[in-house]
Amino acid sequence: MGYMRGIVQEFCSFFSQKDTVMQGVLKQWMAVVVAVFLITVLPSGFALAGGKRVVYTASNNAGGNEVIAINLDRDGAMTVAATASTGGVGAPGLGNQGGVLATDHGVVAVNAGSNTIAYLRYKYGTLTLSSVVDSGGVRPISLTRHDNEVCVLNAGSAIVPANVSCFKLDGRGDLNPIPGATQPLGLGKGPAQVSFCGNGHVLAVTAKATNEILTVPVHGNSLGGVMSFDTTVGAGRVPFGFRCADNVLVTTFAASTLPGTPSGAGSFLIGRDGSVIALTPFASDTRQAACWLALSEDNRLAYVVNTPTRDISGYEVADDGQILLVSEVYATVGVPVTDAAVVGGVFLVVSPSAGEVVSYVIRAGGLTLADTLVLSPGINGVDGK
Repeated sequence: MGYMRGIVQEFCSFFSQKDTVMQGVLKQWMAVVVAVFLITVLPSGFALAGGKRVVYTASNNAGGNEVIAINLDRDGAMTVAATASTGGVGAPGLGNQGGVLATDHGVVAVNAGSNTIAYLRYKYGTLTLSSVVDSGGVRPISLTRHDNEVCVLNAGSAIVPANVSCFKLDGRGDLNPIPGATQPLGLGKGPAQVSFCGNGHVLAVTAKATNEILTVPVHGNSLGGVMSFDTTVGAGRVPFGFRCADNVLVTTFAASTLPGTPSGAGSFLIGRDGSVIALTPFASDTRQAACWLALSEDNRLAYVVNTPTRDISGYEVADDGQILLVSEVYATVGVPVTDAAVVGGVFLVVSPSAGEVVSYVIRAGGLTLADTLVLSPGINGVDGK
């Protein structure tokens, strides 16, 4: 960049000696040159604003939940940029993926201990609480968004069914409940995550306790009935963290009914009516307890985080939605993890339960450890822009 700065300075010196018309022409030409330089030299998808991206996590503290905004520079180094209250409290043992959700101008977070969700704006390095609303159920644990519609998964309790409930996020930063857009999922499901699939036409939920993928068709502002698909394959795999690449759902299988058998992942085709068809019912990664999953920006590679073995496996996602293990160990984390997300197509960020955030640079040959930021034990959720 110093070389480019020198070129710019030379042209500026040249401008000072020429007439006004020539200066205008050359300045326009230089603007084009610099733009081309930035596009071709900087990593694809990298944010130019201050050379940083923003990653969010939540303290999930039962005494007062907070969102933490973290600056992520072009090398993957991390620094805390801001911290702000979510206006609610956290709760231990969520067993979830997606507890925070990055938006274009801020972040949505769950307050599992106070049954609310909160939206916080992020601007110029400052987090500001904008809206706190009832989650529409008990124990909110996971969030998803399509356009300006935000939906939350409420895990429920022994007597209150799990459900999904949806809101509109308006331009002022207010979360407004959508009338009638709440769908009960049933008792005893042990849900882990919710996500929009099929370009917003279906909400999908993984149910750990019953080995199911639950789907809820979306019709405008209303939700259809629940459909369920039993993911049991042989030894009874348990679906957990997942991502949707349009109408293909790729999920981890965290455990088996046979102790000691390896975990892995699977892929499923999600119909607009909520139907589920197995593409790759199960593909072992030879590790243990695959729980968290993130997809590359082009949806071609799935990163699977294995909890007991404390490492990350890689799966290729084919054009037809089937998956194939390409690396048993892409990277070693060394500690148990509670969430994972790809940020800007350039980084994979994971959040260990010990209270750390770990960043990796995504390269053609795998993952390169970039930085570890120590926060506080119990943090939950990670997402970024």
